[in-house]
Amino acid sequence: MANSKKLLVMRHAKSSWTDAGIPDHDRPLNRRGKRDAVQMAQFLISQDIPIDRIAASTAVRADQTAKSIVKTVGHLRANQHESRAEFYLAAPRIYMTYLRSVDESISTLMMIGHNPGLESLVQNLHGRWENMPTAAIACFDLAAASWNKADPAMFRLDDVWRPKDILEHYR
Repeated sequence: MANSKKLLVMRHAKSSWTDAGIPDHDRPLNRRGKRDAVQMAQFLISQDIPIDRIAASTAVRADQTAKSIVKTVGHLRANQHESRAEFYLAAPRIYMTYLRSVDESISTLMMIGHNPGLESLVQNLHGRWENMPTAAIACFDLAAASWNKADPAMFRLDDVWRPKDILEHYR
């Protein structure tokens, strides 16, 4: 389809719980999370899925996940990664409101956030619940040429990629 749009919905990679005194928003990625974020980005490259923009929660673990993807993918400029405070523990409607504001020049958008909102968003777009463990990515095609006309019924789930399912060949 001409002017097709692709949406990647990613849960942040695994965060650290080593310091119980750190507020939830400030928890960083742990070693596995850092590794999985890079390996999921490598998987996207192997699938020939170019990312035009990443919008991520301002939580440290989501921001670090986004920065790992930007660095690994390599073609994204700093202004193509934006931090969105409203994505922290967001409900599906928050993601949909953002989606409808995306510039039409963006063909592939990645949104990085948290459960349970991301699983609910995937369910709203797909019609069925999908398990979204840390670093999982749900890939959707939008059956419209415009983000601002996006409606949940216009999304078709291509696949859900979970680290456990796909990363063995990278280790």
